[in-house]
Amino acid sequence: MDADEFRRQFWELPPLAKLAVTDCQVQGDGYCLLSHTGGVGPFVKGDDIWVADVKGRVSRGLVRSWSDSAAEAWIGVPYRDSMLGDVRVALRFSPAAHIVGAAELIERFSGIPSLTYKQLSALVFDGNDVLIRIGDVEYVLGKTEQVRLVYDESVRPIEMFAVEFAVMGSRLGVEITSLDGLDALLLCNAVQVRIIDKLRMQSQL
Repeated sequence: MDADEFRRQFWELPPLAKLAVTDCQVQGDGYCLLSHTGGVGPFVKGDDIWVADVKGRVSRGLVRSWSDSAAEAWIGVPYRDSMLGDVRVALRFSPAAHIVGAAELIERFSGIPSLTYKQLSALVFDGNDVLIRIGDVEYVLGKTEQVRLVYDESVRPIEMFAVEFAVMGSRLGVEITSLDGLDALLLCNAVQVRIIDKLRMQSQL
């Protein structure tokens, strides 16, 4: 698989299911409380979803809760005024289902944390495994295949833009981007995540 095919599969939009939204209330913390008629999901806390508003504009949302009649989700500010009526949604990626240790991550950050402008503190290649440490989060990618890797060790510090995940067949795709110095497309068999401060506390016991 080359980089173009990887990105095509990684960002491919799945079929979206219709969700009738009857009310949208923006909460104090920026999450939207959506009243809906059901029939889609259920999604779980931390799920990354595709959302097409009533104008057909597609964005991503982050689920905090989901039931048969209501949902709490982070919806981008430009799209909130167009969420009343027939919208369409689909699951993009579920950390709870596909990342070992995701429960702690979701509890702390509500989902995969935004790593924009966080500094890369470690990138270690150990056989077929890759360890990435950014901010308070450490990812270990098991049995990794490099589709694309651009890593300039002379760039310091490396400020991150994002680490994204997607299910690609029987494996997980990982896209790592930075403002400068690191650009990677990886396939791996498993992802394990750890929170750094917990590791430090355990080492001091």
